[in-house]
Amino acid sequence: MNKLKLFGLALAAALAIAPAAKADAFYIHLWGGGYHGSGWIEGASQGNGTYLIDGAGIWMNGLDFINVLTPSNDPNAQPYGEYDNLLTFPGGPRWDSMGIAITDRLGDALEIWTFGGNTYWNEYFIGTNSWLYNNNVGGPTDGLEISEAICPTPEPSSLLLLGTGLFLLSGLAFLRAKPQMIKPAVIQAC
Repeated sequence: MNKLKLFGLALAAALAIAPAAKADAFYIHLWGGGYHGSGWIEGASQGNGTYLIDGAGIWMNGLDFINVLTPSNDPNAQPYGEYDNLLTFPGGPRWDSMGIAITDRLGDALEIWTFGGNTYWNEYFIGTNSWLYNNNVGGPTDGLEISEAICPTPEPSSLLLLGTGLFLLSGLAFLRAKPQMIKPAVIQAC
């Protein structure tokens, strides 16, 4: 019994000190103005609750946006402009004012950003060389204001640690609840 407890504690300790994953994944859900989108994003932690998003799969308006563009600091870069792909968590998950740019297989782009506490999105169509809202030239609110929900997904090692702990606790509970063997009484002949 003591060996089993020692093994369980050693396994739990090994999982607890395992290195963290290099990328974190998040579920994302967008809605507003008659539009709806959902999917996942992932990125590497930059410290202080900030993540550089480098992977995505977002379905919105019947298109699959899957290619996260390399960050651009050039506001005149054509056709997509300036974005840094940073998601910050202090104060809740938020994009900064530069936001993120993700393209589909054809080059159409989905841009999402936050300005003044509100989240906006716009879509660029490569075939017509135009933006869906205001041709994205009027300023930081040139897009449709939307709502979003971004939730972190648990890391596999965290789930493994949780499962191992629950397994060990259930085993200990079973051993404690196990009825003790009752020794049969010796019947003596008269």
